[in-house]
Amino acid sequence: MACAVSPNGWYSWISPWLLAESKNTQHLIPLGDPTVPRVIVGHNVSYDRGRILEEYNLKPTMNRFIDTMALHVAVKGISSHQRPAWVKYRKSKETEVEQKEEAVEAILELMSVVEKRMMEEVDAAKKEELRCLHQDMEDSLPSLINEELPSETEVAAKRWEELTSANSLADVAKLHCNIDVDKGIRDDFLKATPDDIRENITEYLDYCAGDVDVTFQVYVAALPEFLAGCPHP
Repeated sequence: MACAVSPNGWYSWISPWLLAESKNTQHLIPLGDPTVPRVIVGHNVSYDRGRILEEYNLKPTMNRFIDTMALHVAVKGISSHQRPAWVKYRKSKETEVEQKEEAVEAILELMSVVEKRMMEEVDAAKKEELRCLHQDMEDSLPSLINEELPSETEVAAKRWEELTSANSLADVAKLHCNIDVDKGIRDDFLKATPDDIRENITEYLDYCAGDVDVTFQVYVAALPEFLAGCPHP
């Protein structure tokens, strides 16, 4: 299954084997007339090229490729020696976010309990204490929920782990575009049967199209950085 987009429209391809139109599991994706000039943008594009029909033609084609993963590596990539430290730092940040969300949820639950007690309380003094407690908890929420924008000094002092990422589309999209990509549905292609995929074919096409959209947004963000950081001599 594959999706693509151009200024003229969206395109999709589904393997004849997946559609139960062929027993052969080996099919290549046709991109069209190889004499027509086109630039194809992809993430980890060498993986895509291995599945494109025209790439196995002995005659040269007019297809040219831009790899958003290569753009990222050139401007904000990490070396293999840095990767373990980056993974460790990312996990610590994820834990921090989870703890923050748990704290917000706990405060909201306590506020609900206090509100209920305020409605039931008949003693004016105790009711006022509960009101003040509720107000204190309410005042504490913005500092937990809303992250303040960093100053120029804070940006300059950022840890290197915050200025780079690994090479997966999800990691690169988060770094360059602050997009959270859910790749969970991808596992279905490893575990589900062709019948299951066909039954929910539009859902899987949406997933593929979403990856195309994210790749385009990464391209828009990373290409100017690449041209600025790695100008043609």
